[in-house]
Amino acid sequence: MRKKSNIIILLISILIIPTGYSQTFLEQLQKKKDELISGGSASKSVSEMPTEGQLEIATKWETGEYDYFKRDGNGNSFVRDGAMNIRIIKNGDGTIKTVRLGEESQFDRESNAYNPYSFGGSEFVCAFVMNNSNCIYFTDEMIVHYSCDNDYNVWTVMWSLNKKKKYNVLMTEIQAYRKYGENHIKEDRERVKEEEIANRKEFTLEGKDVVSITPIYPNGEPKAIGIKEKIDIGFEIKLADGTVMKTSNVGGNAYVEDLVEVGMNGGISGLGGSYLAGSHGANPKTNAYLRTDISDVNKDFITVTIKPKHKGTASCTIKLPIQYPLEVNASFYGSYGSSTNSYGGNGGDGPDLIAQIKTTTHSETGETIYICRVNSAGSSAGTLYKMAIGGSFHVAAPGGAGGSGGPGRDRSANDGYERPNNGGSGGNGGNGGSIKLYIDPSAKDIKILSNVFYKPCFH
Repeated sequence: MRKKSNIIILLISILIIPTGYSQTFLEQLQKKKDELISGGSASKSVSEMPTEGQLEIATKWETGEYDYFKRDGNGNSFVRDGAMNIRIIKNGDGTIKTVRLGEESQFDRESNAYNPYSFGGSEFVCAFVMNNSNCIYFTDEMIVHYSCDNDYNVWTVMWSLNKKKKYNVLMTEIQAYRKYGENHIKEDRERVKEEEIANRKEFTLEGKDVVSITPIYPNGEPKAIGIKEKIDIGFEIKLADGTVMKTSNVGGNAYVEDLVEVGMNGGISGLGGSYLAGSHGANPKTNAYLRTDISDVNKDFITVTIKPKHKGTASCTIKLPIQYPLEVNASFYGSYGSSTNSYGGNGGDGPDLIAQIKTTTHSETGETIYICRVNSAGSSAGTLYKMAIGGSFHVAAPGGAGGSGGPGRDRSANDGYERPNNGGSGGNGGNGGSIKLYIDPSAKDIKILSNVFYKPCFH
């Protein structure tokens, strides 16, 4: 494989696929290829078609610059037209995460990412795809850019890197590969469905008497939980017959979805939902975690009780104090200006705010903390914030942005010249609101930023 870049990045990838099934597919693929070869027209193309998934083939390529071949004037062949850069980005396990093409300045743009394409429940990747109009096909010697219609039939081939072939040869080869790959994926999905049924029968808690549930924290037991923080959690489950099971994220096979949460303040995310296929068959969902997704901080802790969904009286209750942040951002926008085909409307003024700040005692830890309440002038209802001592409180009431102006266009004048017609004006931004601060002497050391260095609110 010829490449121009002096940069060499070694790519190593190991994909575990059950051997018997993989061989069966390759045998079927070879049989199909033999049938096409014996049939005539595209025998050379199909005989050179890869038998591996695109994920495995892509790992043989290196980040660098390659010869670029575009379609010529008659559309049936390709001619060299300079070079193109390619960057191959890997996951931690060595598999390909994404492929990016173009100038190096474009490498980090999400709009330029070609990602492995498959269907749920299958490990076979039959293409790298940005959208139907932009797909990449790898062989050992070339990289091909093509597009598909809505039924995933190959529509056209645009260009290739490193080597070239006849247009109709590439079209036949890619279409055949996509067909074989999608057949493989369908068979994979059927296999996974059967494995899911077998796994579910063996590892479900349905019909089993649960006598105890114990939380397990894969990353160590937390002492507290921050606002919007997520903490991974799994469970050990003991049955009446003495059997001990664990959820898959802590080394077992029990299904997290067989547990339910009750009595929440804060909560568990990931209980319920589907389970996914792994390299060795179907596994339960593994992404259960604690979270502080709470709208009010009147309580200084989160608590959640976990019970079996089907049978048993066991339960476990988790309670963690909330660790408040050193910085809180409280923002209250004016309304955005509307937009029409002609002109943009003006943004609304920011609200007039009253902010009251004092200290209080954390109900769980006994520590002194700040408590801040912000409400609109004339309204008794407000939003409550809490934060650690020594931090800063950002409060802002910016006016809303003006609406966008209408699009410009070209119109022909009577004299035959093109004259520009400007689009409509955008709307004015609204005025910022006023902010009154009432700070208790106990909170005299708090740092206040008002309508300065404004940031979005993530409290």
